[in-house]
Amino acid sequence: MAATKITTSNESLLSDNTTTSNESASLLLRTNTPSSRNSISSSIRHTPTKNNNEIVSKDGGEQYSSFTKLSAAFSYGITSIAIQLVNKITLTTYEFPSANAVALAQCVFVVVALSLGKAFGYIQYPSITYASIKAVMPLPLIQILNVSCGLFGTKAISIPMFTTLRRISVPLTLLSEVYLLKLPVSRRVKLSVALLMAGAVVAAMNDLSFDATGYAAIFTSAVATTAYGTLSKVKLSSMTKWEVLYINSIVSIPFFSLLLNLNRNTMSQLYDFPSWSDPWFLLFFLMTSCLGFWLNFFILFNTQVNGPLSTTVVGTTKNIFTTYAGMLGSIGGDYVFSWPNFIGLNVSMGGALCYSAAKILEQRTTRNDVLLPIMANENSSSTSLVDTNKKESRE
Repeated sequence: MAATKITTSNESLLSDNTTTSNESASLLLRTNTPSSRNSISSSIRHTPTKNNNEIVSKDGGEQYSSFTKLSAAFSYGITSIAIQLVNKITLTTYEFPSANAVALAQCVFVVVALSLGKAFGYIQYPSITYASIKAVMPLPLIQILNVSCGLFGTKAISIPMFTTLRRISVPLTLLSEVYLLKLPVSRRVKLSVALLMAGAVVAAMNDLSFDATGYAAIFTSAVATTAYGTLSKVKLSSMTKWEVLYINSIVSIPFFSLLLNLNRNTMSQLYDFPSWSDPWFLLFFLMTSCLGFWLNFFILFNTQVNGPLSTTVVGTTKNIFTTYAGMLGSIGGDYVFSWPNFIGLNVSMGGALCYSAAKILEQRTTRNDVLLPIMANENSSSTSLVDTNKKESRE
């Protein structure tokens, strides 16, 4: 699947439609006969226009429909929920001794799956070269940091606090889009982010199961998530999703192997882990290895189709389910209830929902601001043709 460079700029939409209007006006000026006017009127009525639900690639290539965009976001959200559940069960419920071992298993599965897919002709991606590894850097290094810290935080902290602290990626992504992509920020977005962060601070200050190392790991993972989402949007303009996934995993395998071998105590715990003979544990371990591949794919796919901000918004929204599941003890069973913490968690979730709604409203408003003047111009041109035809009929 070839990756396509996507542009969502209002200028591109305006330019495309304005060009169509100008061409129609030019035809009117060059034509004076009734038959020609009728022909032009018919051509304008039947001129195909771009679907407003599609994003048009800058180079005129692949287009993404609303169904494709929603499917990408939904698939990422469901996969993210599933892997969070199985990771928590594997690392906390079964007390698996090493988060890096889980990350290594996920990378190995990605390499094997992509290699088999390419061998049987289901997918295509270029052979790995030094130039391609250099081109994708520093994504693999960011991925290593993100996965390692994220899995460690999952093991150390309850799911409700984990999901709340991960929301720091929202303001970080917002800052990256403002200063790197030069995008404006509405007042609604600023207020929702402030509410989101205020709730997270209140919840963290009243966390009865506070773990400083786990908190540091989650903050690091949030920063890495933001950087990965923003940079992958750039890298996918010249590389396929499969190529990026394959290189990320190939580069990550030796790093995670080195981290495991540096700690001899961890290696002995892995060898002596009693649940290797438990079929349920093996099922969850297999699931977390497989879902690592699909999560990486849907992160890249959603980032390519909808942009890095969408990946952060979907990730924030789906955390509502996992947060309440963790509070009820359905996941992990390590949440310690207190009213200030509970209130902070809910305020943060409310801010996350307001943020998502603000971004959706902002996108629709921007689209209407661009398309309404264009539709008015086209209606004006069509009306003038009808009036001219009526006048000639009377004559």
